[in-house]
Amino acid sequence: MNRVLLIIILIVIVSSVFAIEFTIAPLYYVDETNERVAAQNNFHERLLRELGNTATGTELRFRNAGSVRFNPPQSVGDAIILCRTVNAEYLIYGFITRKDQTIQGELRLLDYEKREVIAHFFAMDSKDREDELIRNLADKLFRYVKETYNIKVITDPPAFTHIQFPVSIGYWQPIDTNWIKVMYGIARINGSIQIIPSDNVFNAMGYAHYFSVGMDISYRLGWGHYYPAWDHGITVSIPILINRQLNEQHGIYIGFGFMYSFDILQINKLYENPATEIYIAAGIMASGGWIFRLKEKLFVFAEMRMELRFYDTPMLSIAPSAGVIFRKYTREVIKK
Repeated sequence: MNRVLLIIILIVIVSSVFAIEFTIAPLYYVDETNERVAAQNNFHERLLRELGNTATGTELRFRNAGSVRFNPPQSVGDAIILCRTVNAEYLIYGFITRKDQTIQGELRLLDYEKREVIAHFFAMDSKDREDELIRNLADKLFRYVKETYNIKVITDPPAFTHIQFPVSIGYWQPIDTNWIKVMYGIARINGSIQIIPSDNVFNAMGYAHYFSVGMDISYRLGWGHYYPAWDHGITVSIPILINRQLNEQHGIYIGFGFMYSFDILQINKLYENPATEIYIAAGIMASGGWIFRLKEKLFVFAEMRMELRFYDTPMLSIAPSAGVIFRKYTREVIKK
């Protein structure tokens, strides 16, 4: 289990490392059409969603100030206090003002280390075009950040179809009480074919995401606990993966799928004739992993898989592994 925790921690660390991070505070909203002031609103959340539509990977991140209900900052002093509270290096705060015919927005970018506002952004639109106003502010803010901090972002990257072949080696181990007493896992070898219809399906939280589907065939070797017995298992699984591209080299994924297992158990009890038993069972699996690009068509990866086989006594097992991916086919997706 320690190895499971280590892999999970590494994946979280890789997906959480950013070169620069900007925190978005609640925006102060004033409705001058009826002299009403609303301290709480969702304009900053809409701004965050708009900024998240562009894939920035691990070079840049925009985040919400938090789930705690803060009063929107109105001054540099308020913004500095909020930076200290939420541990923000850069804070984006500002004002939304609704008038009889228009809606206006102002964003201010505060550098906490310098204790000063280093940039202002303004936008105005007709009063019923809130989405366009937010989109305009987000575009100005993003272009400033991209140019000032030299962030490399492709706003409209091409998409490609890929066919690739992962190969891995690892081990497996039952983790439920009934099977821990019966069987040790020794080794596991896996070969797959994966199809990625498009490697840029959608952007979320600043990352490009895509789906892949494949077929895995694995061989696993186990050893009996109570008496000498070899377990030879063949498993065929159909996983569906959701992939997140962190940057040009790093990626992570999670997946789930169905599987079918065929096990041959060779038993050699003392003072008894050798016996062979065959077990067939369906099952389900879930996985998570990290991918690193070595060359254009060569990758290495590490994966943690959890499998549940529906024997008469169900078996829950883990299967950590590491391997390489050979990409054999790539073709650009033609956008219509």
